[in-house]
Amino acid sequence: MTTLLTYEATKQLSDNWLTWFPGEQEADKQLTNVLASYELGWQANDFQFELREKPMIYAIMNITPDSFYDGGRYTTEEAVSAHIAEMVEAGADLIEVNGQTTRPATLK
Repeated sequence: MTTLLTYEATKQLSDNWLTWFPGEQEADKQLTNVLASYELGWQANDFQFELREKPMIYAIMNITPDSFYDGGRYTTEEAVSAHIAEMVEAGADLIEVNGQTTRPATLK
């Protein structure tokens, strides 16, 4: 017999296996190994995110004066700090700050 379960259903089954099926340690071990093989982790410096448990909100902030998106709105330390606080308040887990232009003509 073949059964297809979502990741969430498989996790719930694993979390409750021994309660529902006492004495089935070998099957519990196999289920734990299956779940471990499908982990989807991402690490940035000291921060680790398990993306199957909770989606990660990744924010990008461009602070160059020639930014294609914001046109250089965040040029002072106060403006950058205020915008970072807004992104954190909005739920950002990680903020990438881009501070170097990608326009070769401006790199003189």
